[in-house]
Amino acid sequence: MVGQDWQQGISTVKVTIEIPVSKDYDNSKILVFGHGPLTGEVDKVENTVVYKLDDYYPGDFLEAHILMDPVIFSEFDVSKVIHKNMKQELLDMEARLADEANEERDNALRREENIQKLSDNAKTIFGVEASIWAVLMYYIHMVFKRKNKSKNNNIKYLRELPDDSSPALVGGVMTKSVNDNEILATIVDLIRKKVLTLETSDKKTIITLTGSTGLLSAQEKTIIDIYINDFGDGRLLDLKSIGFFHKVPMTTAGKFEKWSDYIINEMNRKDLVYEHIGCGATLIFVLLSIIFTFGSLIQTALTNNTLFMFGIPLGVVLFFSAGTAKYPSKKLAETMSKWQAFKNFLSDYSQLEEAKITSIHLWEQYFVYAIALGVSDKVVKAYRKALDMGIIKDTDGINNLTYSPIFNSNFSHSFSNLNSLVSKTNSRASSALLQVEDQVHLVEVEDLVLAHLVEEALVEEAEASKIYGDNYEK
Repeated sequence: MVGQDWQQGISTVKVTIEIPVSKDYDNSKILVFGHGPLTGEVDKVENTVVYKLDDYYPGDFLEAHILMDPVIFSEFDVSKVIHKNMKQELLDMEARLADEANEERDNALRREENIQKLSDNAKTIFGVEASIWAVLMYYIHMVFKRKNKSKNNNIKYLRELPDDSSPALVGGVMTKSVNDNEILATIVDLIRKKVLTLETSDKKTIITLTGSTGLLSAQEKTIIDIYINDFGDGRLLDLKSIGFFHKVPMTTAGKFEKWSDYIINEMNRKDLVYEHIGCGATLIFVLLSIIFTFGSLIQTALTNNTLFMFGIPLGVVLFFSAGTAKYPSKKLAETMSKWQAFKNFLSDYSQLEEAKITSIHLWEQYFVYAIALGVSDKVVKAYRKALDMGIIKDTDGINNLTYSPIFNSNFSHSFSNLNSLVSKTNSRASSALLQVEDQVHLVEVEDLVLAHLVEEALVEEAEASKIYGDNYEK
C-alpha cells in the first residue's frame, strides 16, 4: 500500500479494503495481517479491513496480507490454481513475523522505560558522573602534578645561593618562561662583574663595555652582542638612542631567540624539565573525556533533560587538563624548592636585616638574582634600610659606596632606564619574529595556490593536445 521507495512523510495513512462478501459474512474466517511499522493498526469491520498508521516516515513500508477461503473469489482462471495447502505454512510465517514484531516491540518498550528511568534519575546519574570527574581532576592536580615534590619544601628560608646557576637560568626555572627579567638580570650581572658599566650623566644613561668577554658564557656574549654591537656602536650604548619607533632588525630579533634557546637548552641539559602524563595515561584520559562529552550529548538527546548538558564542559576541562598536565623532574623539583626558599629570604627584608649582610658585593649579587626572581624592589628596600643603619661596609670597612658598580648615587634612575630599555627591545624583537612567522605562512599559502594553478594548466594543456592533435601548436 505504501512502498519503501516513497520519499515523503505522511501524517496519517488509512486504507480500507472491501472483501467481496456480504456484510453478514462470518469474517472470523478471514485472517488479516499487517506488515510495516509496529505502531500500525489493523481491524476487521463487517466485510471491510481497515489499516491505519500515523506518522509514516520515508523508507518504511505498509502492506496487507489477507487470507480468505478460495470460494470467496467468483472469477478466476482455473489453470492458475496451485493445488497445495498453504494455509498452515502462511500461518506459521505470520506467527514467526508476529513473534519478531512482539520482541521488537518489547525491546522498544524496554528502551523507553530505560530512557524514562534515566530521565527520572538525572540528578543521581549526573552526580555520579561529576564525582568520577572530580576524582580524575584530583588525581591530575593533587597527585600527578605533585609527583617528585621536594622534601625541602619545609625549609622556608635559605640565606645563601643554592647553586652557581646563572640569573637567567634561575628566572626561567622559577617563572617557567624566559623574558624581560632574565635579560635584565643578565645585564645587571655583567655590570656587577664589571664587564659592563652603567652610568647616568647629563640626562644620558650609557652602558659601556669596559671588561673582557673572554670568560663569559655563550648566553652572556649574546646579550653583549645585542646591546653593545647591534643597538650600540660596538663600545657603548646610549639608552636614549632607542626611540619609541625604533625597530629591531630581523638579525637582532633572531639573536634574542638564540639567547632564549641557550637558556632552554641549559635547562634541558641539567634535567631541569617537566615530565608529561605519558602516552598510555593520556589515551585513557582522552577516551574518558570523549565519553563525558558525547555521552552527555546522547543523554540529553534521549531524555531532553538539559541537566546532562553540564557533562559537556566537564569532558572538555578533563581533556585540556590531561593534555597540559605535567610535573617537575626530581632535579627540577629540588632546584625550585631551594630557590623558592632563597626567594622567600629575599622577599622578607626583615630576614635580610636580621642576617646583617655587611658586604656590598653580596648585596649586589643578591640583587641580580632578585631581579630574575621578581623581588628586586624588596631587596632594594632592605638594602636602603641596612645602609641607613650603617650595616653595609665596603672591603676596607668604610661606609663608602662610591666604587659599587650597581648601588651608586645614580642607581635608581639608571636602573629604571635600563629596565625600560630591556622591556622595549624584547617586546619589539618578539613582534618582529611574529611578523616573520606570518610572512612565512603567507608564502606557504601562495606556493600552494601557485602549484594548484600550474597543475590545472598542465591538465588543460594535455586535454587540448588530445583534441587538436598535430594542430595544437598552431
